[in-house]
Amino acid sequence: MENSNKEQNFVSLVAYVHNNKNLIKDFYEEMNGFLKSKFLNYEIIFVDDASTDGSIDELKSVVSTENGGSLSIITMSYFQGKEKSLNAGSDLALGDFVYEFDSVFINYKIDVLWQMYEAALGNNDIVVASEKNSERFMSKMFYFVFNHFANIQYEIGTERMRLVSRRAINRVKMLNEYSMYSKATYANSGLNRKTISYEATIHVNKKKLSRNQNRFSHALNNLILFTNFFYRFSLFLSILMLLLTIFAVIYTLVLYLSGNAVTGWSTTMLYISFGFFGIFLFFTIVIKYLDLLVRMNFSHQDYLVKDVDKFR
Repeated sequence: MENSNKEQNFVSLVAYVHNNKNLIKDFYEEMNGFLKSKFLNYEIIFVDDASTDGSIDELKSVVSTENGGSLSIITMSYFQGKEKSLNAGSDLALGDFVYEFDSVFINYKIDVLWQMYEAALGNNDIVVASEKNSERFMSKMFYFVFNHFANIQYEIGTERMRLVSRRAINRVKMLNEYSMYSKATYANSGLNRKTISYEATIHVNKKKLSRNQNRFSHALNNLILFTNFFYRFSLFLSILMLLLTIFAVIYTLVLYLSGNAVTGWSTTMLYISFGFFGIFLFFTIVIKYLDLLVRMNFSHQDYLVKDVDKFR
């Protein structure tokens, strides 16, 4: 009778783990309890990104005393970051719907997960949960630039977790795109997307949570790969130098015709202005060419897994 009230859809939960020994036990117990109460069939997949603090040993000690659905632990060959690790977990997941967590830190009510599932049943293939007023200044600047210059269907922002349907996962694979930046990939998949905002139950120093991530490098890579920001910036500099060259030509002619020209100044200004215009124009062409090469040579899979342990 109890099982008849549970959802029939098979649900997978993929969580990223990196040196989270103090958090992983509570996370597993909370998530396992939620999934067990709501779904008839489910699986939990933890992706260990080369943890050095015994996070997985802590998890294994908890698993031995808990009952629940299928549990798998993916161990990455070396530290590869959240995006690649979550890709590995999603590739292993079998669910009709897949929860993806980039952190095992819980600062939300578990009811948010059910709200996401209900939203997914309401014809939304991608549902993301975002903490209200959580973006730092640099994050706001990054997303402002990204959303302005990227040609994507939905604007993106800071996300805590995501629920995607099997159709969304298959759509991304069909497009043959390796999800180097899953937020942008799903946002531009052509499927319905919804954002659920929640009030944080605990506030945390986000720098501490992501201290092992090279955030600047990751942001720079995504701006290059998904937007035309640098191409347009280079084009702007080229146009600026062209205008300065035209101004220098006109100014030089005025001085020459008025008889006030300084010997050698005119040719020097023309040479410098035209030279910088040529340099920036060259960079514009090179950046555009490299941009096309990068987009044409997307790697479908770019992660290495050491092993996969299944416990149930």
